[in-house]
Amino acid sequence: MIFSMLEDKGRCIGVFQKGGLSFGDGTPEAGVTWAYNRHLRGNTDIQYAKIVAPHPSIASCVPSDMAAELERLATIYRAHLQSLFSAHVDLIEQCTYDYIPEWFLVDYYRIRNEAIEYIWEAHGGNLDEDFHGHMVRTWELASDIQQRALTFDAPLLRRLAYDGSKVCKDVLNGRRGKVKYDLFRTATGRFATNEWSFPVHNLKKNVRNVLLPRNDQFLELDFNAADVRALLALSDGVQPDIDIHMWNIENVFAGEDMDRDEAKTRFFSWLYSKRLEKRLEMVYDRDVVVGKRLEAKAITNPYGRKMILENSKDALSYLLQSTVADLTHEKAYALAQLLRYKKSFIAFTMYDSVIIDLANEDIPLIDTMKKEFSETRFGHWLTNISLGCNFGEMKKQ
Repeated sequence: MIFSMLEDKGRCIGVFQKGGLSFGDGTPEAGVTWAYNRHLRGNTDIQYAKIVAPHPSIASCVPSDMAAELERLATIYRAHLQSLFSAHVDLIEQCTYDYIPEWFLVDYYRIRNEAIEYIWEAHGGNLDEDFHGHMVRTWELASDIQQRALTFDAPLLRRLAYDGSKVCKDVLNGRRGKVKYDLFRTATGRFATNEWSFPVHNLKKNVRNVLLPRNDQFLELDFNAADVRALLALSDGVQPDIDIHMWNIENVFAGEDMDRDEAKTRFFSWLYSKRLEKRLEMVYDRDVVVGKRLEAKAITNPYGRKMILENSKDALSYLLQSTVADLTHEKAYALAQLLRYKKSFIAFTMYDSVIIDLANEDIPLIDTMKKEFSETRFGHWLTNISLGCNFGEMKKQ
């Protein structure tokens, strides 16, 4: 059964299925829809067409005539929303569908469901159940992060806004007050913030200080040299319990006089180049790692994420970055479950780290959280811990 959810807000539960609308009558327990909705949380028999779709939008995955009709109706839908915005209707608290003619909703969601059905029939056979489950858990994590408003240092926010910071001005004007991730914006699955989000991944150093914890401090769990460890794992190597660049000095560059920064520079100057480095290649076999997972101009990571390559030289970077991103999301979800009934919570994630809004009462759990984060499907990964009273003043412990 194909269905669409009308909204993803608190009490606003609207469903279109079998040609009709229903409101407040619960959600389907099984079927196919386009994307995750928090009202569907825990419904394991629901499948999401967006996960198998070749493009991130419905219109780009269907025939041109269907896409044109869908876009025509979507334009009208956006006009309705703009009129509500102009009329100062509080769409955060109110259900949008209460203000839009029901006949129009039926027309719009009818063609939308037809498009979803077309996509599912064309691509649903490619569904990887394990990857689908991983993506649903990742969606759930991102949705939970999006529900929480961020906390800011108001005086510093005003001062930076006065000095010209657009981000701070937007926050003061009631925009960008949350972290909102787009799971499908990057080919590798790395979280990217959307245009309405607080841009937590791309903050200038001085702006980081405006971000405060809701509880008592921020705790960051950060993988040591994640890309290097991913390559070592995919090379079937054993993960060292020390900093991996120091391990390389002792075990790969043995006998050479160098410090950590030199070892790191030498490793990455080799990693994505065609330059030969026999000592590194004895431990990190780039060609074999890529060859095992490359097929027909696409590379698939250990989670089942398949990435189309425009240039084969990107294969290794796509593989390593997607593996690290998926692992970080997997461990962030596990931490969220660990903290489910605690005051602390996942504030947001970076590429290879998770930032927790930590309550003092949960400090005794730090070692447990570190262990959970460190024990990966690829073995034990060394993890760094940082604490700070704001996001700009994180100090390694």
